[in-house]
Amino acid sequence: RRAAAADRLSREVTNYGWRPLSGGAVPGDPAFYKLGWQSSGEAFGGLSRDQLATAIRAEGVAIDPGFRALHLTHARTRFDSLGPLTNAAAADKHLLTLHHPVLLGDDVDLDRVIQALDRLHRNATELREHFDRHG
Repeated sequence: RRAAAADRLSREVTNYGWRPLSGGAVPGDPAFYKLGWQSSGEAFGGLSRDQLATAIRAEGVAIDPGFRALHLTHARTRFDSLGPLTNAAAADKHLLTLHHPVLLGDDVDLDRVIQALDRLHRNATELREHFDRHG
């Protein structure tokens, strides 16, 4: 059930410039306890990943920023010798994580996720202005 929901939602979010994280070289079928997407704020008026998560949660969807890069949040100088860590920085900037209870929902529940994203997309300018005013 979660795999079918993840497949459906992952196809739908590509309409907003998002792409699902792949399972990589992990053997077996993924359990989809959480579903990660690389977000693009461009389709939502340039909102940051954290702003997108806040707005989507306000629509009743259980989603959160999904990754914090240690080199950006803790002991920054400790990672200097490793270089810019561009993949970790990109994940920190763009990764959103949908929680598994959403993936256990029925078609109506999944429709609500897509409707919420569509609503935010249609109102991106107003949403951007709101975050500019209120942080």
